[in-house]
Amino acid sequence: MRILGKGIETYLYLNGIRPREKVRLNDAVVLFPSSCNPTPDEIIAKSRSEMDIGVACIFLRSVSACLHIVASTPRELAVKAWNSQWDAVLLSALYDCEVGHNFQSDVAPENFNEAKEFNVTNYAFKGLNSGEIKNLTSAEHAWLKAHYWTAQGLMDEDRYRNAVHCLASYRWHSMPRAQLALIWSGIEGLFQIDYELSFRLSLYIAKYLSPRSHARQKMIFDELKKLYGIRSKAVHGGKLKDSNAAVKRSLKILRRLIVKSAEQGTLPMIDELCP
Repeated sequence: MRILGKGIETYLYLNGIRPREKVRLNDAVVLFPSSCNPTPDEIIAKSRSEMDIGVACIFLRSVSACLHIVASTPRELAVKAWNSQWDAVLLSALYDCEVGHNFQSDVAPENFNEAKEFNVTNYAFKGLNSGEIKNLTSAEHAWLKAHYWTAQGLMDEDRYRNAVHCLASYRWHSMPRAQLALIWSGIEGLFQIDYELSFRLSLYIAKYLSPRSHARQKMIFDELKKLYGIRSKAVHGGKLKDSNAAVKRSLKILRRLIVKSAEQGTLPMIDELCP
């Protein structure tokens, strides 16, 4: 990863997500919808190498959003811009999409032809999603404004940060076995259970997601027991059936846990969930 610190403002170009309007993610970072339509000659002129030209040609026209980052000094700007890459990861997890963040510039994407600084931040082709864009609905955008700051604050907690990264990065693996192992690593890490994993994890998640309905708890508990059994087969080399369906169901559970934690402003507490 390569982030530059020059001046007191910079932009990270994003693809894979489009907010409905500008929204402040923290005191230094604003997310807003954006687009970029450079000509091939403009891409060549702004790029430092043939590799940069290739990355720019693949990703630049798929830019759909941008992070505008401000700071008091170039050094502070570099730190804030580096940290804002976690915003892309968090947005990926919260909205079940893959947010690419391959470019940094001194101007917004619409003004690419005026850029004096254009930097490819990484060369990993994560976010290569065939141009698919998650267009936030009104309700999703309202959730972002209401709860994002809380979710961002929880990223200081290792178990929440791990869960978010697992949910954001499972797509980087092509095999359902690896995807299930990663997703369940995020789920298990949130609860930090050392023994009777299948039973206790299923019970605590059911209580956390549905604290008032015993009938609903039973449904969640039964589903989780089955999913954990599939997870165990996946990591221990057992024969799998309907592994893609298990991935989707497991993803739904992990995302619900991440979202609910953000809405409540706290992580699951085992002491409060014990029978």
